[in-house]
Amino acid sequence: MGEAAALVNALAATSVPASQRKMAIIFHGVAVDGILDDESYKQKYGVANPNLKLIRSLREAGVELFVCGQSLHFRQIDPAKVVSDVHLATSGMFMNVAYQNRGYALLPF
Repeated sequence: MGEAAALVNALAATSVPASQRKMAIIFHGVAVDGILDDESYKQKYGVANPNLKLIRSLREAGVELFVCGQSLHFRQIDPAKVVSDVHLATSGMFMNVAYQNRGYALLPF
């Protein structure tokens, strides 16, 4: 998420119009732990989720956030435990292909 935030900031700092700063993040695998709601994150790690402020800032900057439903299923995580700023995608891989077909570039960080 930090890399995505740095890219959003760099685009804004170089006067790229907001309408041209289209970005989507698809969380999958172990990354889904970072988007758990605060209560679920505390249960798992014993501390508040440190990512919530960044997630909110990314959404406010217009970044679309998705989580792979297959990753949630495989990791036995209830989709209701994911923060509300992140939308459920049936498959992160399908979402990735769909966005690339719309002209988005893949930046695998």
